Amino acid sequence: MLENFIETNNLKARIVNRRQSSNLIKCKLFLTESAQIIVISLATDKSDLEKIKRVLGAKEIFAADEKQAIEITGYEKNFLPPISIYGVKVLLDKGLSKHELLYCNISEASCLEISLKEIQENNEDVIVGEYCR
Repeated sequence: MLENFIETNNLKARIVNRRQSSNLIKCKLFLTESAQIIVISLATDKSDLEKIKRVLGAKEIFAADEKQAIEITGYEKNFLPPISIYGVKVLLDKGLSKHELLYCNISEASCLEISLKEIQENNEDVIVGEYCR
């Protein structure tokens, strides 16, 4: 799925061997009473659920479990990519702007190398803000 998305959209992003890096990101799926949201942040940052609720105008928010993640995105919850997922709102943490290239683990053995610009350009509903504490 992800490989096809990269090729079809002629992206510079590429799949490389998994690595640890200061610019490693995570994509976490959250659910509210009316929306499905992916928060993209540095892997070392913690999502601030109160900030996210305020931005979305949500009363409740909770992290999706494995089954929900697969049903909604087609990907395992710990290996969500920052692109190639449709029908979800994307909250992009401002802290990512410090890095030219970002890495996102997409399996036990590989990660996606991608620019912030390509993440922003290849998602339909992106809101950039401070979503971590």
